[in-house]
Amino acid sequence: MLKIPNNFTFNNICRNMLVEYLRNYIIWYYKDNNLYGQGFDIYLHNDYLRVIYKHHIYNISIITIKGLFYFYLKPYDKTYFTILATIPRTFNIVIDKIKEHHNKFYADKI
Repeated sequence: MLKIPNNFTFNNICRNMLVEYLRNYIIWYYKDNNLYGQGFDIYLHNDYLRVIYKHHIYNISIITIKGLFYFYLKPYDKTYFTILATIPRTFNIVIDKIKEHHNKFYADKI
């Protein structure tokens, strides 16, 4: 299981929601935006998505705090990133944050 901060929780609803995002949106978004051609590979790994972007590993899960659902991305800027997972389009923002993190920490080291 992906380690998350103490104030967040992960449950079966979160896992089911992640699988539904994967089925109904992420697969379409992945193909439509040619994420593979941009250097992305995305795999469902137990209770989170393992995203490999240009040979670096990122983990995305859906977590809950106070009844609200969030995408949880780690690593991001030496910590983690969260955003409300209320609409499918928020996944676009998570992908952009992965690119942003990569450009900040790895792009000049290649």
